[in-house]
Amino acid sequence: MVGFGGRDIDGAVALGMSVLEAVPEGSLRANTRQRMLRLVTEIGEGAAAHGLAEAVRSRRV
Repeated sequence: MVGFGGRDIDGAVALGMSVLEAVPEGSLRANTRQRMLRLVTEIGEGAAAHGLAEAVRSRRV
């Protein structure tokens, strides 16, 4: 597992949120969703990670 520093976490969360904004509702592929949830697990339990996790889980595949 890769360790994440504070700036890396912010960048990973920003990238994840950008992906969610760019992909139309209902068009997120199942494997992309799984990878994003794995990323959330890797970056930890911070508020930013929690927000991304909720955004990913709320999206339809």
